[in-house]
Amino acid sequence: MARATNSSPPTLNFDAAAIDEAVEGVLAQTTTPGAVVLLRQGDTEYLQAYGTRQYGGGAAVTVGDHFRIGSNTKTMTGTVILQLVDEGELALDDPVSDFVPEVPNGENITITQLLNMRSGLHNYSELVSFNRMLDEDPQRAWQPEELVAMGVAEEPYFAPGNGFHYSNTNTVLLGMIIEQITGNSAADEFRTRIFEPLGLDDTLLPALDDPSLPEPHPQGYLWGTNESTALDAVLPADEQEAALAGEIEPNDVTEANPSWGWTAGAGISTAGDLATYVEAMIGGGLLSDELQDLRLDSLEPVEDDNPQAAQYGLAIARLGPLLGHDGSLPGFQSVMGHDPDTGLTMIVLTNLQAAPDGQQTANLLAQTLIPVLYTDPATTPATTIDEPVTATDLAAGEYDEPVEISVGDGDGVQVVFREIVLPPGSRTGEHCHHGQLVAVVKQGELTHYAPVYPDGVRVYQEGDAIIEGADYVHEGVNEGTEDVVLWVTYIIEADEPLAETDLTRCAD
Repeated sequence: MARATNSSPPTLNFDAAAIDEAVEGVLAQTTTPGAVVLLRQGDTEYLQAYGTRQYGGGAAVTVGDHFRIGSNTKTMTGTVILQLVDEGELALDDPVSDFVPEVPNGENITITQLLNMRSGLHNYSELVSFNRMLDEDPQRAWQPEELVAMGVAEEPYFAPGNGFHYSNTNTVLLGMIIEQITGNSAADEFRTRIFEPLGLDDTLLPALDDPSLPEPHPQGYLWGTNESTALDAVLPADEQEAALAGEIEPNDVTEANPSWGWTAGAGISTAGDLATYVEAMIGGGLLSDELQDLRLDSLEPVEDDNPQAAQYGLAIARLGPLLGHDGSLPGFQSVMGHDPDTGLTMIVLTNLQAAPDGQQTANLLAQTLIPVLYTDPATTPATTIDEPVTATDLAAGEYDEPVEISVGDGDGVQVVFREIVLPPGSRTGEHCHHGQLVAVVKQGELTHYAPVYPDGVRVYQEGDAIIEGADYVHEGVNEGTEDVVLWVTYIIEADEPLAETDLTRCAD
C-alpha cells in the first residue's frame, strides 16, 4: 500500500438522526425516489437505504440494490491503463496515434492527456444531435468506434495540454486501447484485474447489447429528455413548479442501453462493492507504489488560472475532502470517495439523475453530508445571552464556545449557534429548507453564493432584534486549501413570524 491513512484520525459525527434528516431533506427537495448511503470510518459503518424503487411509491430500496454508476467507471478504465503502464505495455507519454491512428492530431495527444481530460477532444455526449438519437432509439447498442468518430469529427476545444474539458471521448479511446493491447474485452479486463481480486461480485461492465440491470435494482428516472437536458438539466420554471407539486412525473429510463457510455460510464455496482473499490483505489493495492503516488499527486485545478477550482487527475477527482469520482447518466447518479486523512469512505447512490432545478442528486447529498460528518459531535452551546450579540464579538473571541442567544422582545425564541468544520472544497449546503444559514467565520474564509445583507446585518423581522455582522448565505463553499471553522445557525425566512418557528430544529 503506497499511502496509509492517519493512524489517529479524528472521530467523525456518525449521528444517525442527523444523517437521516439530511438525506431525507435532500430527497424531498430534489424529488428523488430513493437512495443508498454508505459511510465508513474504520470499524464504524452507517449503511442505509431510503425511499422507494419507483417514483411515487412501491417497493423500498435496499442496501444491496444495483445502480448504474456512470462516470465512476472512468476510474476503473484509468486503473487498468495504469496497470498496463506498470506492466510496461505502454507509457503515459505515448501518443494516441500509436494505438488509434484515426484520431486527428493523435501524434500530439498523450495517454496522460486522455486520463486527465486535457486532450482537447470534443465530448460526443454533449452533442444535441447525439442526445436526440438516444431519445429516438434508447435500446441502440453503440460501438466504441462510432462514439469516438462523432467526437473527433468536431472541432477540438483547445490544443492538447492547453486546457481542461471533461470528455467521454477520452475514456472511450482508453477502452479501445485496453482492448487493443490485451486482446481481450474491456469487460473481461475489468473483471480479472479489479472485480475478482477485490471480491466485487456485484460489479460489472455490461455487454454492449445488454441494457438490463441485475436484480435487485430500483427504476431510474430522468426529468425531461436526453435532448432537452443535453446542454442544461434545469427544467423550465413552470415544469419545475409542476414537478415539485407532483403534477408531472419523470421518465422511467431504467433499461435505456448504457453502451453509449461504455468504459466512460456504463458500469453497474452496489454501495458495498463501490466502498471496497474506492478504498483500494485511493489506499493502494491495485497499482505499484510509484504509480499510486503519481495518481494521487496528479490532481490539478480544472481552471488553470484558479488554484481553488475543482481538481482532476489521472481518472480521479477531488470531491471536497474525498478522493474518488462521481457518475451521472439518465436514471441514476452516484458519488464514491475516500478521505485518506480521516479514513472516511462515502458512497451515495440515487435513482434520479438530476433534480428539476438541475442539481445532481447524489452530488448534492454528498455535499450535504460532509459538514454533518465533519461536525464535532461533542460541541454544544455553552453560553446563553439574553440580548442581541454581534458577530464581530463572536468572531473576535468575545466568546470561547458557540452560544445560545435570545432574540426579539421577550418572545423567548432561542437561536443556537454550533461549530462546524468545512474541509477544502466542501460547502454548507441548505440543510433547513425553511430558512438560511447565518455563519460567523472563526477561522479561514468562506465564499458566499448569495448576497450578504447590507452592511453585513441580517434583520430577522421588522421590530425584532438583530445579529449584527453575521453573514447571510444560501450556500457557502470553502475554496481554500485549509479547513474553515464556522459558528452557524439557521434562521427562518423574513416573512415568517419569528416566534412561531422552532429555530433549533435546523441548528444541527
